[in-house]
Amino acid sequence: MIVKIFGAIFKIPLTNIIGVTSMAYFNTAYGFYVIFYMISTAGIPVALSKLISSAEARNNKKETAKIFKVAYILFFILGFVGSLLMLLFSKNYSRYVHLDGLHYSIISISITLFFMCITSAYRGYFQGLNNMTPTAISQIIGAVGKLFIGLIVAYFAVKANLPSYTVSALTLLGITTGSIGSTIFLYFYKKICDKKESYSISQLNTPTTPSSKLLKELVIIAIPITLSATILSLTNTIDTTLMVRRLVKSGIDTLQAQKIMGAYTSMSVPINNLAPNLIYPFAVSVLPTVTGMFVSNKSDEANKVISSILRIASMISIPCSIGLIAFSSPIVSLLYNSNEYVTVRGKDLLATDIAANMLSVLAISVFFVSMVSVSNALLQAYGQEKKTIISTTIGILLKVILNYVLIGNNKIALYGAPIATVVAYMIIMILNFYFLLRYTPCLPKIFTTVAKPLFSAIVSIGLCNITFNLLKSNYSEKLLVIVLILIAIILYFALLFVVKGVSKDDIRMLPKGKKIENLLVKVKIMK
Repeated sequence: MIVKIFGAIFKIPLTNIIGVTSMAYFNTAYGFYVIFYMISTAGIPVALSKLISSAEARNNKKETAKIFKVAYILFFILGFVGSLLMLLFSKNYSRYVHLDGLHYSIISISITLFFMCITSAYRGYFQGLNNMTPTAISQIIGAVGKLFIGLIVAYFAVKANLPSYTVSALTLLGITTGSIGSTIFLYFYKKICDKKESYSISQLNTPTTPSSKLLKELVIIAIPITLSATILSLTNTIDTTLMVRRLVKSGIDTLQAQKIMGAYTSMSVPINNLAPNLIYPFAVSVLPTVTGMFVSNKSDEANKVISSILRIASMISIPCSIGLIAFSSPIVSLLYNSNEYVTVRGKDLLATDIAANMLSVLAISVFFVSMVSVSNALLQAYGQEKKTIISTTIGILLKVILNYVLIGNNKIALYGAPIATVVAYMIIMILNFYFLLRYTPCLPKIFTTVAKPLFSAIVSIGLCNITFNLLKSNYSEKLLVIVLILIAIILYFALLFVVKGVSKDDIRMLPKGKKIENLLVKVKIMK
């Protein structure tokens, strides 16, 4: 969760420092890196943790060490080859996306892939030992490196009046530095743990699985997870790859198209991703609980948990979605102080205004993305991982087609990418729920799950939006939007309790849920 917060915070000051043009380079290079990163690391750490956990359950320490060695060699090769491929294709990709000089940013971040692969080997190992502490610390080291080193380098690069592509390349060194720091920490942490480990004679003589078979098991487990995660991660990469190219096709100047893409990927998308980023860890955390109930044939209990998960996801995502639609302009202006102008068909518009307009459409996807996170986790809990691959593949292919057609259409242009994202995730969500209803004993009450949060959000946010429009000419918009958002949150949850949209089961699902429940009962909000 801390890492998600760091990630969300990072792009706000970074955009304010380097501007939307440099951010276009930054986000495109990062999107290119993500493709290789997901292919290399998405599934194998999970597979590694499963094999390590199994070996530990059998008390076969020798096999645990052997599994790690096989995985480490595999990650080393993947990291080296992936980094090399990024370097080799950097100039071709730069030309394709209409961003001259982008290859410097790709070169800057390519080394990160190698270190992240090595880091993933250590993280998978410790997760298999049920020790999440080193993973958490290494993630914080990486995030801190990205946040502080990246921002400091960015500041001085801008002060030196360097070109946009150079500013981006230097800023990306923060991510590289963080990944190196994470790897060094995990290396020494494992060294310390290994020194504390003691083995009996019987453990040393225990037979182990051949390396070739261990490698095969790693790959078999990893492939479905890798495919699903990689496909979903392509959303932003599709935007950064096609957006400038298709905007130019629609009649917009190349430099202005770069600014539009920078505004969208650096302002609209990060704000839009805040709610789904909070929901995803929660969805994954309940996966073992649902799996255990499924294995134990406790369908009724599983349905209760699933209903609560869906209600909580709806309670968070629906007001966020409606709130971003209603307050897109003041929220973007509150967080970003960009004074850059973008010329679109003869009109000079602030980059923040363009980002706000695109966010007002993209915000519809918050609910769909959140439901996809939850439904993916539920399908995995019921052993239906392959169904998530089907739904995400269909959704992402649709996203590519819509991006290409809509962004290149001069009547839609700017809104093409957000519309494509909304439609793609809506289709993925519909398919996921179809698979849940058909292939699992899960019977979520989708309408009742959505109706009460939707009603409460429309009333509370609608009233605050009317108030904002009445008062904004007399008060500071930034101060007014902060106050009204806080009032909207209080009013929303008050209405939610009035319409009985929250149950005790929902409260108990939250971190410290029992304490929250006791407090609500004590103040007579709940019985």
